[in-house]
Amino acid sequence: MNCSIILLLLIIVALIEHNSTFYFHNGLVYNGEKLNSTEYPFVMYIELHNKTSKNYTSCTGTLVKKLFVLTAGHCCFNFSATEIQICQGSPLVRKRADYHKVVKIYIHKEFKMSNLINDICVLKLEKGAFPNIKKFSKIGGSPKDFRNGNKLNCTLIGFGLTGNKKRNGDTGYTMTNDIIHDETTCINGIESLWHQRLCVVPFGKSKPCQGDSGGPMICNNLQYGVCSHGYPLIGLNQDCNYNATQSVYMFINYYEKWLKEIMGSKKKKKRSSGNLLKPHHYLLHIILTVLLCNILTFILN
Repeated sequence: MNCSIILLLLIIVALIEHNSTFYFHNGLVYNGEKLNSTEYPFVMYIELHNKTSKNYTSCTGTLVKKLFVLTAGHCCFNFSATEIQICQGSPLVRKRADYHKVVKIYIHKEFKMSNLINDICVLKLEKGAFPNIKKFSKIGGSPKDFRNGNKLNCTLIGFGLTGNKKRNGDTGYTMTNDIIHDETTCINGIESLWHQRLCVVPFGKSKPCQGDSGGPMICNNLQYGVCSHGYPLIGLNQDCNYNATQSVYMFINYYEKWLKEIMGSKKKKKRSSGNLLKPHHYLLHIILTVLLCNILTFILN
């Protein structure tokens, strides 16, 4: 009988310990310029093939939720779902079997190719795509973060061209730049656009280029922006190695409602038992043990 009592108590203790466990989200780690897909598993390479012209192009995107990839609107424009394939990380180390199909395109209804207004798009993937990816890009950021001219130092990621215009950008690169958000910067003559834009401070050592479109801007471990376009501040030079260029990102905060309508926002069940039990589980174990011993002693007597 004593063995049975001890076994019962151990089972109860194990169940409490299991239910009281909860997890912490690990933030992103910045360690250099070359993209590490292990650290950024949600960064996607988007391959686009126009069946009519047989032209090939590429963009960058992020898996922000299971089966949903966020990218730039101009990356999706004039393409059908069957012309787009997506793989995780660098295409140079991926096999064709690692690519997944797109089943639906959600391009912003007010997107304009002429001036890249509302340059944002969501691609829905086929069922079963990327089952091993458990860490998604967490969307966040607020205009309040940029009050009083405050700048944020953010990480930009993409598979675009490098300064010498070679395709070795396909391996994926990260860069760090200061970001601003105000009424006068990177509006390019259209004052009403500033709410939807984040601006990379120009004249830095690195900047986004062709192929980086749709790539993430990560600030404070959250994805604030989506790479849209750039324009020269001086002259007409748009080469990747020309630093007098204003790079523009779409501010995700401006499109939060639109994104929720597309992807949904299921509320997670509260794990109150875990959060309440965890700090005091030893005390609870003792109380339950004493209580059960008293009950069993009463029954046996």
